[in-house]
Amino acid sequence: MPLTQDTHILIVEDSLTQAVQLQFLLEKNGFKVTCAHNGRQGLENARKEKPAVIISDIVMPEMDGYELCSNIKADDTLKDVPVILLTSLSNPEEVINALACSADSFITKPYEEKFLLSRIRHILINQEMRRNAPSENGICIFFAGKSHFITSDLTHIVDLLVSTYENAVERNEELMRMQLQLKKANENLQALYQQNELLLYHAGEGILGLDAKGIISYANPAAEKILASMEKELVGCHIKRFMCHEDNLASSWEKSPVYSVLRNSGQHRDEDAIFRRFNNEKFPVEYTCATVHGGIFASAGGVMLFQDISKRKAMEKKLRELAHHDPLTGLANRRVYQEFLDMELDRSIRHNLQMAILFMDLDNFKLINDTKGHDVGDLLLQSVADRVRKCVRKEDRVGRLGGDECAVGLVDQRLLGHFSSPC
Repeated sequence: MPLTQDTHILIVEDSLTQAVQLQFLLEKNGFKVTCAHNGRQGLENARKEKPAVIISDIVMPEMDGYELCSNIKADDTLKDVPVILLTSLSNPEEVINALACSADSFITKPYEEKFLLSRIRHILINQEMRRNAPSENGICIFFAGKSHFITSDLTHIVDLLVSTYENAVERNEELMRMQLQLKKANENLQALYQQNELLLYHAGEGILGLDAKGIISYANPAAEKILASMEKELVGCHIKRFMCHEDNLASSWEKSPVYSVLRNSGQHRDEDAIFRRFNNEKFPVEYTCATVHGGIFASAGGVMLFQDISKRKAMEKKLRELAHHDPLTGLANRRVYQEFLDMELDRSIRHNLQMAILFMDLDNFKLINDTKGHDVGDLLLQSVADRVRKCVRKEDRVGRLGGDECAVGLVDQRLLGHFSSPC
């Protein structure tokens, strides 16, 4: 049976939004549509102009869908009009109520356009088939694109429909539970994602996301600060741009441990590496690079955590200097000077070499401290240390033993000529 332009459908829906949406859908597909906003108004409209099909919501003010359907079927002029009830399939009692009011079909909310049009078409075709070919021993139906003749008795048909509906309700409830679980899982994932984003954003270490080729795909604020660049400048750059290698960058990159990690999986840590900032300034770093897997076997790239250790390196250097040198004069301290003497004496004896050791102090130094103050005395010690240091070779050693006492270890070297002028 073709669907003609004059096929009239009555929509009974108290929700104005849903009524307008359904009306638009049906009119778009060539139907003539009338709307009513409750059961009582729908019944009045049906009596004024008999529709080919009535599509009604169930829960409505004044008169619900079940009562409307009962009134339609009780009216001799309207009882042959098919009534489709809109339901969520949330309660098995709905099918009993629908049977009690002689409803012709259900459409589940939310409905799909294709299914809705197919259901209307089946109902109209079945109605036409039964009108033209009545039978006392069975009933003709049109289903899944084919005509069928059903000879089962009424009880069998009702039992089958009820069991089918119960299965559909059970399946629908299961799907709703799964949907709620999925929604909760998505919410948990979203919360976890936001938490991880905050951790990455506020992390003190620089964090770079790398693809399998070493291209930077992500940079947190700490990485931007350390590399003196913005994320938009970093993303898309190759990591070798910021790693210092000798000679050719490309060949060095293929020999680097980071390249090996991204290619072969694994992890690499370097506690004494050199990176370049975006302005090519070199600085010491400590970094760890590890593979990130996209699946069981496939590598999706890697992540690099790094930090600028310039301050730590400077502190280590300062500590080494304090451990080996006098903090006031910069000369070797007593311990380092003693180690130098032991080593040089052994070497001189072993190779039959000559060396000289000079002990020096400043006459009347205490008087300078007492009359001029310790600040002036410190300046004098620093001046003497500088002059003595200029008089010796690189391989010689000048050490401060304490107070105004100094010692000089010489290998075939004399200092007498350098002290002709007063300090």
